[in-house]
Amino acid sequence: MKTFYSHPREAANAFANMVNMHGHALRHNKSLRQGELQAMFDLVSCAGFKPSEIVEGQILEDVPDSTRKDPVNRSCMYKVVTGQRDHAFATGWLDNMLSYGLGFYNQEGLHDKLYEQLIKSTPLDPIRLTKEGDFLIESEPKVNWRDICPYLVTHTKNEDKIGMSIHGYCHGWLDLRRTTETHNALFCRACYLRVALPLEIKTYGELRNYIEEQLLVS
Repeated sequence: MKTFYSHPREAANAFANMVNMHGHALRHNKSLRQGELQAMFDLVSCAGFKPSEIVEGQILEDVPDSTRKDPVNRSCMYKVVTGQRDHAFATGWLDNMLSYGLGFYNQEGLHDKLYEQLIKSTPLDPIRLTKEGDFLIESEPKVNWRDICPYLVTHTKNEDKIGMSIHGYCHGWLDLRRTTETHNALFCRACYLRVALPLEIKTYGELRNYIEEQLLVS
């Protein structure tokens, strides 16, 4: 499949229109039309999951401390496929987005609520740290499996303060530490990469802008 709506607002609106049109008939429905599948595909794409297609089927996962397997998608009878593999987290996220949307079925503000949730669910774009291609990646968001919609996690945003992050490719933890009177530094625990930053750089967005300016100068 190919993306039709690539802008988050448009994708959220199309998904909301589908929810308002079909309502609770979407639950456990195994015969959705191409238009509904396209709305799901666009929503998942805008959340950064990079799907190949949306197909009918459920994904079963092991239940901790049990021999039982439970379905990841309990309401939406369609799963997300990336490449040739089922994507369990993306499938759970789509299932939770459907349940979340149905909670506001035919209510004013449904479009805005789905859009806001989509933005929260979108990962931070990797931040290039060096001209050699070292990248900062956000750490995995915390999942509370006791929540009604556990897959609707909140990702790191540009306006968030710099915290524990991951060094792309190396996969080591990146720490921010005060190193001099005027600078902090990002340190990788695994490969010992060190990137000096002025103390004024507090957020991921400020880090992104600062590094981009430095790379242009160099």
